Amino acid sequence: PLLGVKVQSIDKDTADALGLSEPKGALIIDVKPGGPADAAGLRTNDAILTVNGNAISNAEDLAKRIADLSPKSSAELTIRRGEGDETVKVQFANSEDDQGRADETRAKPEAAKS
Repeated sequence: PLLGVKVQSIDKDTADALGLSEPKGALIIDVKPGGPADAAGLRTNDAILTVNGNAISNAEDLAKRIADLSPKSSAELTIRRGEGDETVKVQFANSEDDQGRADETRAKPEAAKS
């Protein structure tokens, strides 16, 4: 399934800035226009904390959890936006529908930049 975001793991400084008690989750650093994340209203600087109620430990964990879902399935994501948490429902795209964009639209973990 395709989400259409680039993410990075949340470090201690980012967790502090987001008001999180510990550095867990995946921070969205880019949203592909017109992709599933964009359609669901996800934005840059949203932190994805859970997928279908399962806690996300880092960017790689998010990618694995999404990869385990069925193509064209949907999921509920808990995100931290600003000072509060929200639940967002996302309808994933099918990677087989558009192989040319597959590498651009998967939930891609990025190396943390210092």
